[in-house]
Order: sequence, then structure tokens, then C-alpha cells
Amino acid sequence: MPVLTLAIAQAGYESIAGTAVPATRVIDMEPGSVSLDEGAEAIIVHVAGSYATGHKAYPGARHAAVSFKKLPWSYDDAPWWLNLFATPVTAGVGAGADKTWTQKPNDAADDKKRATIELGGKDTWPTEFQVSGCTGKKLALQIRQNDVWRADVDLLGLVVKKQAKTAALSARSVTHVEGSGTKVYVDTTTFGTTEIVGRVVSADVTIEDGVVDRNTLDGNATGGDLYAPAKTALVEARKVSAKVVAEFSATTEYDDFRAANIKKLRLVRTGAVLGGSNYRAQLDIAGAWRTFAMGDDNGLITAELELSALYDTGLAADWQAVHVNGLAALA
Repeated sequence: MPVLTLAIAQAGYESIAGTAVPATRVIDMEPGSVSLDEGAEAIIVHVAGSYATGHKAYPGARHAAVSFKKLPWSYDDAPWWLNLFATPVTAGVGAGADKTWTQKPNDAADDKKRATIELGGKDTWPTEFQVSGCTGKKLALQIRQNDVWRADVDLLGLVVKKQAKTAALSARSVTHVEGSGTKVYVDTTTFGTTEIVGRVVSADVTIEDGVVDRNTLDGNATGGDLYAPAKTALVEARKVSAKVVAEFSATTEYDDFRAANIKKLRLVRTGAVLGGSNYRAQLDIAGAWRTFAMGDDNGLITAELELSALYDTGLAADWQAVHVNGLAALA
């Protein structure tokens, strides 16, 4: 049976949504952090004159999801993942060794990337799996001082097949984003102006897209599965929020919460020197503090603030990410 330590997930962007492609990259993850959830509720038919639970069964509509837990967030892989939640960017900007990737969601269209995910291992599995048409449903980013940035990523897929993973792909060398050294800025006018110094304990960001799968009578013709969804569709508004826990040594945030003032939150970690600049991971979210709660952190009173995102005219979106790495293009 599979050994979790040797489990591998691989992926590749699809040119046509839902049409499977061979993987082009090994996903940077830790053992036991990926799961495949394929739902297929059987149709049970009863026969009159019998107390039996049922007499015949037929396959019902299928649903597929792939989830990654506690992914180590890296400057290199962040743009790849965010293309499943934002308007795709496939080339870094810059003439030198350092490339800048700026990403934000489309406000009026579902243009997110779809990907094929392969699940297998270095050991012997009874079968390996391929899931096509995967797109971002939820991304939950956690930033802590004693760890690298971590992300839970939930993807909604279409067709699951028993298929061997693409061979001869090697793990890549990436540079992870450390939690220690992360700066938090909260402003009313311009992102990145006023840093909250020496008070922030932790930060979280959640991006949840209203994506659903659409089952049709003829199933997924492209994938050849009568019971699989034909497509995924973005049908609901995004739910974007951020949570900041800070030592309660000032009342500024409390007053802003009471007044529902517009706040501009920036989370940024600057890494090692790269070309003419540095590695960089940055998230900008505009919104208002929706909740304020008192907490405790090793005996110190904390303020737990949750920001509910709002559309920002400067961003032309409710969130934006900027990463700097050494990649000229994404594979």
C-alpha cells in the first residue's frame, strides 16, 4: 500500500479547461498533506413488496476535489498557486535576475487557470490518479513567527482517472517565505505606509471563491466520463478576509472598528538579495474591521481583528499579491 512519506503530487496548467495535460512540475509539499475526495452517491432503486433497503444500484453524479494542507509557501510557487485564484500571469516582469509577479482577481469574469493534478508515489500504488479541470475554491494562508508561511489550498476538479503520473519529473529547489520578519502595515489612504511595529502576533488571509461544478445529462464529453461534471463555474461573489492578532497596547484599531473605517492591510516579507532587489512576498487587502475580540497571548491582552475585504479602486480588486523571485516563466 502507499507510503505517505513517498507520496507525490504533480501538476500542469491546462490550455483548455477540463482537458487533461501531462504534469510539468512536482508540487512542493510535505508528506501526508494532500488528499483526493471523489464523491459519487449511488442511485438506489427499491422494489415494491419488499422491506429490503434496496434491490438495484446505479452510479450517480460524481464530484472531485483535491486538498493540500499546510503547504510551505515559497516565493517561487506562490504565483503558480495564485493563478488558480486570479487573472493568470505566466511571465515575470524585469530585465534582471529578479522577476516581479503582480496578480489580482478579475472583477467581472472567470478567467482563472485550470490545472491537471496527478497523485502517486515513489513506492508502488495499486493505481495512481489524474484529476483534470482543477481550479481554486479556497486558499487559507497562515503566518506565524515560528514557521514558514503555510497555505491550505482546496481545489475543485472535474474528471478523475486511474492513470500513471508523468515520469521523469524532479523536485525543484524553492525558497520558502519565513514568518519571522513579516511586516504588517495598516493604513487609511496608501498601502504600505504605516507599519504596526512590535505588536503583531499572527496573521491569516482567506480567499474563498464561489466555484461550483455543473453536472449535465451527457456528463463530461471531453473527459469521456458520463457521470463527471461538464465544467466548473464561478457563480458567487468572493469571500475574502484577513485576521490580525496584535498586542492590545493602542486603541486605534478599536476606534476604526467602531467607525467601520476603510483600512488598507499589507502583509510583506522581504527575503534574500536577488538580482537588483530581493525576494518578496506581499499581499494587499482593502476592507473594514468586521469583528473585534479580546484575547490572550502568554499573559498579554491581544486584539483579534478580522478584516472583511472591500473593492478598492486603486487595486481595481479587493486583493492583490506581488511576488519577486528568479523565475522568468511558469511551467
